Amino acid sequence: MRRRTARQGTNAGRDFWGCSRYRIDECPGTIDIAPDLEKGSEPGAFAQERFDREKRAHELRMRAMLPSIVAFAALMGLGEVFLLAPAVGPWAGIVGLVIFVLAVFAVTRLPREALFWEKGARGERRSAEVLDPLGKRGFVILYNRLMPDGRGDIDAIAIGPTGVWVIETKNLSGAVEVVRDRLFVKDQDRQAMVDQVYREAFAVQQIVGDLLASAVTMVVPVLCIHGSRTPRLDRTVGGVRIASGGNLASLLTSGLKKLDPDLVQQIATVLDRKLRGPWFWEAEDF
Repeated sequence: MRRRTARQGTNAGRDFWGCSRYRIDECPGTIDIAPDLEKGSEPGAFAQERFDREKRAHELRMRAMLPSIVAFAALMGLGEVFLLAPAVGPWAGIVGLVIFVLAVFAVTRLPREALFWEKGARGERRSAEVLDPLGKRGFVILYNRLMPDGRGDIDAIAIGPTGVWVIETKNLSGAVEVVRDRLFVKDQDRQAMVDQVYREAFAVQQIVGDLLASAVTMVVPVLCIHGSRTPRLDRTVGGVRIASGGNLASLLTSGLKKLDPDLVQQIATVLDRKLRGPWFWEAEDF
């Protein structure tokens, strides 16, 4: 079975699984892809799920603590009013209100970890805007696949004429630099990101290495960084290619054609079966 997109009829635009020999044997078998599975396979689904979970947990904590928070903030605001009243006169009420609002905001804002996952999900969706059009150029894109050991996920795998690319997306700010084969972003050592995508590419290589051997090629790890200024010259660190959203597509499509369409489909099918997608995620996977 191969993933196809209906071109006409009531299901036009919807994806489905169809027999790979349809054009030869007119095999009529098809399997609809349920809407919930389509939603689960969206780019950034893993990070979005983590954000939603952190947000729900935070809201439950705040709901339980809300009476105490409001009482504390009110007492603090009133205390400031009485302390400042002799000095600022009629403006004391406004100052107290501002202090009250700031106190409530400080204790009810989403925790840093939740904001981290939301930012990551946005970055992955930005990468998908670049990767999805590559389907017209012979690529198959797999999103959000769990590592074989269940520790973490692979943001995207692009299988196409130029090879197999494992893409890890980061949404950061500041200049990207490579110093002595180590990655720095905004003067902070980010080599852990390089190690992460290298491990992901190695895991994929172990699965499809035999298929790639005939094409004399290997899986290429790519670190796509949004929101930062990537280097103009040195775009490789520790065997990992560095890309931005602006040059990710050209990186994947330039170079020699190494895989024919049948091999692309074969590799994509193997990875689709071997690496669990988001619709198989369970609580312990997080």
